[in-house]
Amino acid sequence: MRSNDYNIIELDVPLSKVISIKIDTETLKETDIIYRKRGFRSRSELIREAIAFYIELLKRYDREEIRRIIHTVFDVEDLTKKR
Repeated sequence: MRSNDYNIIELDVPLSKVISIKIDTETLKETDIIYRKRGFRSRSELIREAIAFYIELLKRYDREEIRRIIHTVFDVEDLTKKR
């Protein structure tokens, strides 16, 4: 953290980009409930972690394999269906 002559505090933050995404209202509501319930500091933190986790899965398995694994382990319906 640095301060300059203009009383502006600069934080040393790892390089990151801000992006926009569109998600349906129900998914947003679920995201807000889960990030609070599971101890995330923000919805962004939850989404960043979820993306990082999914990317690691995609390095090992194709999308269909991931869907089969999730369906088998959690007995959930197809996650790709629109709500």
